[in-house]
Amino acid sequence: MDNYFNSHGNKNVTNIGVNKAPIINFATQIKIPSNVVSPNGFTGRNTELAELQKLKNEGDAAFVLHGIGGIGKTELARKFIQNVAENYESHIEINMLGMSDDYLTTENAMLQIVRMFDSEFNDFKNLKSAFIQFINQQKTILFLDNVLDKQQAESLNITNAFLIVTTREHFVLHGGKSVPVQKLSEEDAVELIFSISGEENISDGEAKQLASLADYMPMAINPLASILAEDVTESAENLIRLYSDKINLLQLHDTRHDDLTVAATFDLSYQRLSDELKLKWAKLSVFHSSFDIDAVLTIWNDKDGQKHLSYLVKHNLVNFDKSENRYDLHDLIRVFMISKLTAAE
Repeated sequence: MDNYFNSHGNKNVTNIGVNKAPIINFATQIKIPSNVVSPNGFTGRNTELAELQKLKNEGDAAFVLHGIGGIGKTELARKFIQNVAENYESHIEINMLGMSDDYLTTENAMLQIVRMFDSEFNDFKNLKSAFIQFINQQKTILFLDNVLDKQQAESLNITNAFLIVTTREHFVLHGGKSVPVQKLSEEDAVELIFSISGEENISDGEAKQLASLADYMPMAINPLASILAEDVTESAENLIRLYSDKINLLQLHDTRHDDLTVAATFDLSYQRLSDELKLKWAKLSVFHSSFDIDAVLTIWNDKDGQKHLSYLVKHNLVNFDKSENRYDLHDLIRVFMISKLTAAE
């Protein structure tokens, strides 16, 4: 087996199990996976990207990007992967479902990854060996999104892959560094608003005010800016007033809410939907991972489902990966929508 990383300064090569897995012969044609989603609505973060590149150049091989929910960890990871993708043969993204009661076990994550290479794999006795063999046979970048804790990530840190983890917890993995992800700067937040809404729909002063109200959180900013982009009848001045009122109302009900500005954005977006679309958006919370249009049409039982789903995507309420033709909900949106689905049902 070619341990190419031995000559690439990767600090992870001494990890247990890297060179000890038995060679397994596979009957099927092996695929080279590349399923990392393109960054959505990403602007700025030049300082963070430069720091990650510096750490990588110094030989660190496992990044743990940690921070509060909605701060932009996933999109930062995807942007960095996009920047370095040409240096790798396979690019793998796995949602570890760390915020869900049904978070991925080590075995389930390994099986997902192995089946990206060999869709017919069922030799469960040799699952770990197959995982190590597949990852080590080509230069791989492995992105574990939404990780629960160190144990969940470290159990998969046993190959020569370059590993990137996003999590709300602060920990360090073998061979790497822990990197805190902060809120956007005012400059980056305003640039993000303009990139979505268009500068003709909001002034610089109003953009700064909206960014401040959103606490410089990308997850709060994206849907707000989309309202201005998609609704020609809505003014920035009125949106700021409505959003401020929504935040104040939520503060009265729950002064300890961790994601107040994000929750206010979701609630404001939800109230702007028709009753039919409210229920459809809420029903998407049944999906714990990415999904396709056929799955949506099944649970919606709606021949116009594509039109309604496109509306939610345009308003940054559902994510869409064009390269894979699949959709997904951010875990914060999913939690919010579960509460709405319970109320609606």
